[in-house]
Amino acid sequence: MTNKAGKTGNEAGSPDSHTPIPPHAPTPSDAADPSINSHLREDATAGMAGQALRRIAEERLREKQTRQKSEVSGQQATEDAARLVHELQVHQIELEMQNEELQQARATADALLAQYTDLYDFAPTGYLTLDRQGAIRQLNLTGRSCSASNGPSW
Repeated sequence: MTNKAGKTGNEAGSPDSHTPIPPHAPTPSDAADPSINSHLREDATAGMAGQALRRIAEERLREKQTRQKSEVSGQQATEDAARLVHELQVHQIELEMQNEELQQARATADALLAQYTDLYDFAPTGYLTLDRQGAIRQLNLTGRSCSASNGPSW
């Protein structure tokens, strides 16, 4: 039997040939992965080269998808962490602003307290503060000097 090139069936590697056609010629990437070569040898000797290639391709696809999923989940975790860090930083700035406002309010309250304490204490008239039962709780300086010089009038 001859083909278009003028070779006989034995020369062309036909099924009548005594020399089998290799099911898969190794590529440079196969040389780097010894598991592929062992899979090919096992499957090729069993006559399942096409199935072996498909199985290896599916294994590679699964590995690639697993790596991509882990990278995506890693990216998602990184994005989540970055979002949380951002939220915490914003919250920290809000707290710092609130703290500044509280410190300003405290300083204002202290200044007003000092002002009204001075006004109360140094007023030209005697002031006193009573509790619910009528007992004197506080007396300004003028009230003290009047009560000390005249004695209690009540």
